Amino acid sequence: MSTDDGNDAARDPPLLDDAEYRRCLENALDELDMGVVLTDDGQIIYVNAAQERLLGYTLEELRAIRTTSLF
Repeated sequence: MSTDDGNDAARDPPLLDDAEYRRCLENALDELDMGVVLTDDGQIIYVNAAQERLLGYTLEELRAIRTTSLF
C-alpha cells in the first residue's frame, strides 16, 4: 500500500553525476564478453576491453580511426 505523504524525495535514491554515471557504465560494459563500440558521428568514443582484444587496438588508437575504416 502506498501513501502520499509528499516526501517522495526521501525515498528516491540520489542521482549520479555525469562522471559517476560514466564510470559505472564503463565498468559494466568492461565486464561483458562481447565487444562494444560507442561512436559519435563515425568517431569512436569508447570500446570495452573485449572489443580492444577483438580488434587488436587500444581505445586511444581507435579514437584516431573512423569507423568506416574498420567496419
